[in-house]
Amino acid sequence: MPPKKKPKGKPRGDAPGGGSGAPKTVGAMLAALGIADPASSFEACANFEDEFRVVKKAYLKVVLKEHPDKGGDRERFEAVQTAWETLSSMKAENKLGSLRSTKTASTSAAKEHAHAAAHRPSSTPDWSFYAEAFKESEIPLYKVERAKSGRSRCEMREKDATDTKKPTKRRAYTVCRSTVADKNSKCFIAKNHVRIGIMDVVSGAYGRFVHVECWRVPATVYRGLPSPTVEKNVDAFKSALAAMEDVSLAGARALDDEGLALLARHVMDPEHWARGAKKRLPDEPGAGAAAKKAKKAKKA
Repeated sequence: MPPKKKPKGKPRGDAPGGGSGAPKTVGAMLAALGIADPASSFEACANFEDEFRVVKKAYLKVVLKEHPDKGGDRERFEAVQTAWETLSSMKAENKLGSLRSTKTASTSAAKEHAHAAAHRPSSTPDWSFYAEAFKESEIPLYKVERAKSGRSRCEMREKDATDTKKPTKRRAYTVCRSTVADKNSKCFIAKNHVRIGIMDVVSGAYGRFVHVECWRVPATVYRGLPSPTVEKNVDAFKSALAAMEDVSLAGARALDDEGLALLARHVMDPEHWARGAKKRLPDEPGAGAAAKKAKKAKKA
């Protein structure tokens, strides 16, 4: 199912995410995610990263329960989303200390909360997007960033059909989509170019980087995007990608606007989605649960 458009209207003043009753501190944000006692919740954590993994798990538990697809309260769902995005943006900007600290809990988050509420994505990913994120690693599987040097090679190299020299294992894959016109590049990712890496669960680091133009967008990312058949505004995809920070994609909030726009334009084209993705999107004629049900009834 495609992400649902959010209904119009402002949250109630007594809802945890909006109006005069909106949370204004980091502690209140944590409480909105079900963490009422930080000292106890983070007791076993060795560092800040461990603490934030606890926050992510708590967030996903609440959002799965409150998702509108499962009959949850939409205002509560929106409040939880805003609280999470507030904490995620503060983390990206290094504005958080240890989450078990009373000093951190009392830190104001009013400015970040207002920004998160005003820049919420225009659509809501379906329940399966969050369910998949909950099953995955505690750390986002993918990371986007600008290349720090020009030494890494794109891992999406393909066989060069124009290479007439005797093939060897070393020479089998020499070009990628981004550098096919430049035979001298040898598929190196230029410094400052936007690249995507995948988490190596053994080393705990991101590797196997590819040019953003070569990335086959995985289901864990495209399921969280607006439907490209309906939404044509690149800004909507930028917002959706930023909202995936610390969930299924790391680094989106740290990208400059030009880099994020480049990534957004890439992911909004279904032809760039990973193999196995349905090319016929749910909003197109003849696709989607309702259309399938009608087709089945017609056959009967």
